[in-house]
Amino acid sequence: MKKIILFTASIFILNFLNCRENPSEINIPDIPPDPPGAVPEVVKNNVVPSGSFYTVELERRRLNLAGIVVNNYGVPLYGTGDPDQNIWLEIDGVNKGILVKKVSQQNRLKADIVFCVDVSGSMNDAIVDSIANTLSGFSNYLYRNGIDARFGGVGFVGDIRGVKLLNEDVANFRSWILAKRFIDTSTQVLFPQFGSSSLNENPVSAIRYADSLFNWRPEAQKVFVVFTDVPVKPSSREDWSTNWVRTNLRGRGVVHVVFASDSSRYTNLWSTPNLSNQNPKDLATFTGGTYRMLPDGYNLNLVYLPLVESLLYSYSIDFQTPGGKKKIKIVASLSPNYDGKTELNVEF
Repeated sequence: MKKIILFTASIFILNFLNCRENPSEINIPDIPPDPPGAVPEVVKNNVVPSGSFYTVELERRRLNLAGIVVNNYGVPLYGTGDPDQNIWLEIDGVNKGILVKKVSQQNRLKADIVFCVDVSGSMNDAIVDSIANTLSGFSNYLYRNGIDARFGGVGFVGDIRGVKLLNEDVANFRSWILAKRFIDTSTQVLFPQFGSSSLNENPVSAIRYADSLFNWRPEAQKVFVVFTDVPVKPSSREDWSTNWVRTNLRGRGVVHVVFASDSSRYTNLWSTPNLSNQNPKDLATFTGGTYRMLPDGYNLNLVYLPLVESLLYSYSIDFQTPGGKKKIKIVASLSPNYDGKTELNVEF
C-alpha cells in the first residue's frame, strides 16, 4: 500500500514539475480563451487608453490601465465574454481573451504621481499651500479605494527649479513642499542643461525631466499633474512642445492639467498652432488626462479634481502571452461617439 501511495505521489510531482517547465500548458481558468473575430475598428479615436504592462507570473501578464474619463466621469470597462465588452487587447494581430477587474481594496493597483508645478512669479502661492494641505487626505482617499500611490514633485519655469523624487512617505513629501515650495536650489537643473528656456514657462520641461530621470515602478501607472497659469511656451523648439508629449508619452503616461487662470485671456495666442504659445489642455487631450480650470489656487482640494476619476476607474487587465517582443493594440470602443486605440511595442 505504501508503495502505491509513493508511486502516485511521484507521478503527481513529476506532472507538476513538467507543467512548471512548460508554462504554456498551464490553464489559468479565470482568464477567458482568445475569442474569435477581430477587435473593433476605431472611428473617432478621441479617447486614449494608457497604462503599464508587466508580468504577474509565468505567462500571465497584466495591463495596469489608467481610468478612461469622459466629460469628467470615469467609464466602467468590460472584457471578454461580457455582452457589454468595451475594451480589447490585440497582440501580434490576435484578439486576446482578457480578464478585466476594477481597482479596489481586493485588487490594488499602483500609481506613481508627479506634481509638476509652475513656480514663476505669476503663479498664486495658494496653489502650493493647497497641494500641501490636502495631500494627506488625497493619499488616504486613494488608498481606501485601492490605489497604492507614491508622490514626487518638480518645480519649473522653463527649466527645472526643484525636484523631489517619488516617495511613499507622504509626510516627508508634504514637509518638502512646505519647506521648499517646489524651489530647491540643491536639485535645480538650469537652462541650457535642461529646458526650453530659463524664463519662458514650460511644463514639458518638467514632464520630460521626470519621465527620463525619476524612479518609476515598472508596474505602476505613470501620472503627471501639471499646475500652471499660462500657455506652454516651447521657445520655437519642437522637442519641448506639446507634440513631444503626444509622440513620447501617449499610451504609457497620463498628464492631468490644472489651469489656475482664465484661459480666455490666451485663446488668441494658441488658436493657431505655433511653437510660441500652446494650450496646456493639449497635454491632457494627447494622453487621455483630465483638465480643470480654476479662477485661482484658493480652496483647491486634490480630492475633488477630475484626475481622481481616472485613478478610481483604473482597471487590471490580465491576459496570457509567451515572452518576447510584442506588438500590442489597446482598443476602447465606448459608444458611437467615443472610441480610441493605443499601439505599443512591449517586451516581456
